[in-house]
Amino acid sequence: MKDDGSKIPDIGEFFYFSPDLLSVFGKDGELIQVNPAWHDMLGWDFDELRSVPFANFVHPDDVQATEDEFRIVIRGPEETRRGFVNRQRCRDGTYRTISWSSLRKDGWICATGQDVTDHQEMRSQLSQSTAVAEAMFEAAADSIVIIDRDLNIVESSPESERMYGYPEMARRGHTGLNIIDPEDRPVVEAALRKTFEIDEVTTVSFRARHADGHEITLETRGRALRDPDGPPTRAVFITRDITAAAQTQAALAENLAKMRAIIDTAVDAITVIDRDATILEVSPASESMLGTPNENRRGRSVLQFVHYNDQAVVLASIRKIFDEGQASTARFRVLHDDGHWITVESRGRALDNNGDPPVAAVVITRDISESVALESALEIARSEAERHDAAKSEFMSRMSHELRTPLNSVIGFSQLLQMESSDPDVLRMLGHIHNSGQHLLNLINEILDISRIESGRVIVTLGAVSLDELVQDCVGIITLQASERGIGIEVGDITDVSVRADQQRLRQVLLNFLSNAIKYNRPKGRVIVSTEASEDIVRLSVADTGLGISPEMVERLFIPFDRLNAESTGIEGTGLGLALSKNLTEAMGGTLTFDSTPGKGSIFTIQLPVFKGS
Repeated sequence: MKDDGSKIPDIGEFFYFSPDLLSVFGKDGELIQVNPAWHDMLGWDFDELRSVPFANFVHPDDVQATEDEFRIVIRGPEETRRGFVNRQRCRDGTYRTISWSSLRKDGWICATGQDVTDHQEMRSQLSQSTAVAEAMFEAAADSIVIIDRDLNIVESSPESERMYGYPEMARRGHTGLNIIDPEDRPVVEAALRKTFEIDEVTTVSFRARHADGHEITLETRGRALRDPDGPPTRAVFITRDITAAAQTQAALAENLAKMRAIIDTAVDAITVIDRDATILEVSPASESMLGTPNENRRGRSVLQFVHYNDQAVVLASIRKIFDEGQASTARFRVLHDDGHWITVESRGRALDNNGDPPVAAVVITRDISESVALESALEIARSEAERHDAAKSEFMSRMSHELRTPLNSVIGFSQLLQMESSDPDVLRMLGHIHNSGQHLLNLINEILDISRIESGRVIVTLGAVSLDELVQDCVGIITLQASERGIGIEVGDITDVSVRADQQRLRQVLLNFLSNAIKYNRPKGRVIVSTEASEDIVRLSVADTGLGISPEMVERLFIPFDRLNAESTGIEGTGLGLALSKNLTEAMGGTLTFDSTPGKGSIFTIQLPVFKGS
């Protein structure tokens, strides 16, 4: 009992505040319980997780391995399994890599998942019940050892035997000092004994000898278990192998004192408050975060440290925790001891009071000042980029309009003059004027298309496009150009299927492929058009027998205005065709790929989905 007569909250409630994925499965694979970390880390609520098979939330490539692992746990002996890794799907479609520890006990499975995607250090929190707490203690990824005042092992987690390699490390009554490097042993022994004399966490690093003979470097953090009847008789130590900087999970204990020793090592600040927002208890991480000694915060209102404009948000969150019995997350500013404000994010939940109204809640707080500042900077940069894109698009639209109007007049009048003149020299010059004007008009249109694509304003109308008709149409258009250069065009068997695409844009892409295949071919060369279809995908390819593309030019292939030094060959072009074709293909939901062999030719391929109806 506390001094005020209130009952100590059920330690199982700490289950809800673990930053790792905690789950309880039935023997048929159904989810019985999960903690809020599933929502915080992956974005899923409990109702969503149990509404469909669990395999739906696993990466397709990992489903079979996950099912195999589950069968092993169900059918195998009741012992902890560690090191199984799979990828879990997040709500936003991304995946996180999770390392699992699991244990079957009394017909159910307790599984602990640690996010190892970014190798972030995490600490596990309390279980929902004594049975779950015990199972998670046995499945802990770090070594958890309880020693007495004689420095003998009273109890140790299964991970201890794996870490040190000595079977006797898992048995009670043995000391672990004999495996420590002789040079480090006096320092470690002094730290262990000091733990029983001070009321704070002790940290010490040392070298030890594994059973197979190799040396390992370890870091251990310990705290004595307070005994109200006298001096402490036991202490809990959590040891991590830092030889390879492995980030492993610390876990549980069998009573409140053991849990307190683990909580004191948490990276995030842990605060216990009452209904009036009065601070009852805080973890050491809170002092590091705010710079205020914990003894100066106990007994004071949380609001004394909260920015005035954010106090309403904090009060609303507290009311939700105590009056609605729900977990609540809030973001607000708190005052650091040196006078500056930091932005934090807190998640809290009321502690169970055996059916009576809750009298206390646990709040886990994290400093997110740097991420908030980064978000703000990114938002400013995004807005500025959008403003520049809009200005550029507006400029390109106005420029194209202003240029196309006089160009159309030039082209039109050149055609009229050609019709009225019979002088060969005049006709030749008028032809140059017409061709140059048409080339410039095409260039303006391509630049406008590129600008629209970059600004996200390109419009495609997707529907059924017959490949057979499209190929015949484009080949007919390009035949004269091919004949003038002595290039033969071969059309293979075109699959009798329709693709989902924009007919005008797909014609534009195919004509660009055919034009390039003719322009950059060798004399008397060939152009081959072919298709390949599967149930869902169609590939349309254009191959040539030209000089090909050298490997050093490949990275420049789709850069606008980069003609890969072709401007020195006298071949007409703008360097926009391939860049535009790639962007248009992707806008239609397809992909553009190419394969080229110097001296033999190139193959450009469009891959598009089969049209299966609207």
